[in-house]
Amino acid sequence: MPIQITVRDNNNTYDVCEIQYGGAGNGGGNRGFYITPPDNLGRRAEYDIMPNPHNNPSYNRPRLQPNLYETAATAVINAANAVTSFAWPVSVNYVWEGVDYTSTRQ
Repeated sequence: MPIQITVRDNNNTYDVCEIQYGGAGNGGGNRGFYITPPDNLGRRAEYDIMPNPHNNPSYNRPRLQPNLYETAATAVINAANAVTSFAWPVSVNYVWEGVDYTSTRQ
């Protein structure tokens, strides 16, 4: 079952849903996420997560997994709001549990 969370910024609520690219729906495959903004801000975007979060021992503790998606989505939202008119960024960098990650729009 994919991880689903809600992330809020100052004015809006975004739905975030894990994408399981590999591992037959479970296991150690690469991950990404969909981020869906409020209707007035446009369409859902898809981002990958690199490197594979399963290489980070913290990700393999299920109670911590939602925190990665919150961190990644917050980085995307902050970048989208940093421009004059809301726009999904091409890619963002962030750190989670001591590992540098990049998420690129697919």
